[in-house]
Amino acid sequence: MGVSWQKFANINTFGLRAYTLFELGGKLYASGMMYPANKIWNDKTNFLEINANLEKKDVVIYGNKILPGLTYQQGTVPYNKIGKNVNFDNKLVYIAGGVFNDGQLLPKSLNVMTAINQARRVILPDAKALPTDLLLRDGKVYVLTYTLQNKNLYINRVYQTTDLINWHEILRFNQDTYAKSFEEHEGDFYFGLGTDPDVVSPSSGKILRVHRNDIPVNSD
Repeated sequence: MGVSWQKFANINTFGLRAYTLFELGGKLYASGMMYPANKIWNDKTNFLEINANLEKKDVVIYGNKILPGLTYQQGTVPYNKIGKNVNFDNKLVYIAGGVFNDGQLLPKSLNVMTAINQARRVILPDAKALPTDLLLRDGKVYVLTYTLQNKNLYINRVYQTTDLINWHEILRFNQDTYAKSFEEHEGDFYFGLGTDPDVVSPSSGKILRVHRNDIPVNSD
């Protein structure tokens, strides 16, 4: 199994590495590293585009358009990428952040893309909340976020939207680390706790469950 895989295309971008696949407007895209808005480097690069006829081409993109609101901060790693993403209402909802520890992502923003080079940043009710995962269920988009209070206290929240404009908090919990991923099954939410290599949490790897009866009625 798997022996029939063949190379279909290369991506012509920074590092020549594709990190993420996503679909938008009936086309498949492969995206790599991008520079955010800055005064040092050119933020122009390419996505690989594949249409329904399997025709492929490079599409020029600009980091400042795909990463709205992000700017390069002196002394930080300049490379960013698209992470978790879902399609909703003919748009792409995606998490963007810094390339970290090879293929990992340091979340920085939640965004909505209507077309290539046309995106806006989502401002959540807690403007300091950082997104880590996305789910699409029954006409609703859910985003998992965390807000660092201090070294051992994170507020983990789930926000919900039906229009990509208004985001409502449906649950929260405090933990000594952040929830990196989540899933929903029969109304219950499950959270996988993560950690960072510089501050390793003993809670990393645990899975928490929130029963549907403990979630406010507006999440139904």
